[in-house]
Amino acid sequence: MEISSLLSMARALLPVLPLVKKWLIFGSFFSLPDDKQSEAIKYINESLNETEPLKKYQQELTLAGYGLGRNRALAEYALRFYLRSPSKHKGFVRALFSIKSLYEFQNSELRLRKGPAWFAGLLMLMTTALFMSAIPLWNHTALMTHKVLIVACVVILALQYGFIGITIVINYARLRRRLNAFNFFITLYRLKRMTRMKEQK
Repeated sequence: MEISSLLSMARALLPVLPLVKKWLIFGSFFSLPDDKQSEAIKYINESLNETEPLKKYQQELTLAGYGLGRNRALAEYALRFYLRSPSKHKGFVRALFSIKSLYEFQNSELRLRKGPAWFAGLLMLMTTALFMSAIPLWNHTALMTHKVLIVACVVILALQYGFIGITIVINYARLRRRLNAFNFFITLYRLKRMTRMKEQK
C-alpha cells in the first residue's frame, strides 16, 4: 500500500518537471572552456542580426549552442556589459544566459516577468509540504525497508524542488539588481554606435 501511495505521489509531481526544464538551463557561456568562449565571441563580432526566418533560426541554434541564449543583440549587449566590470556584472550576465523565461527582450529593452516568482514560490511550498510529510510517513509505515524507501524519495524530491526554487529566486534577484543599469548601458551603447555611423557617412 505504501509503495503504491508513493508512486501516486511521484506521478502527481512529475508534471512540474517540464516546467523546470522551461525555466532553467544548467550550463551557459561561462561554463565553456576558453577556446569555445573565444569562438563564441568571434561569432558575435562577425555575425549580424538575421531576419530571414531560416537564417534567424540557424542563428538562434548557434547562439544556444554557445550558451548565449537565442537573441544575438542581447548576447552582444550582455557580453559588453560584463566586460565593463566583470566582478560586478558576472552574476547578472550568468543569470541572463542560464535561465530561460525570466525576462523578455523587446525594442532593445530587458523586462523581467512575474511568472517565475510565482513558480519559485510554488516550488518552495512543495518543498515545505514534502518535508512535513516525511515524519508522518515514517511513523505510519510498518516495514523498515518501506520507511527508508518512502522517506528517502520524499526528501530527495523536496531537496530538488527546494534547490530549483532557490536558484530561480537568487538569479531573479540578480537580474533585478542590475536591470536598470543594463538598460541604461544598452541605450548609451546604441547612441554611441549611431553617432559613429553618422560620422562615417
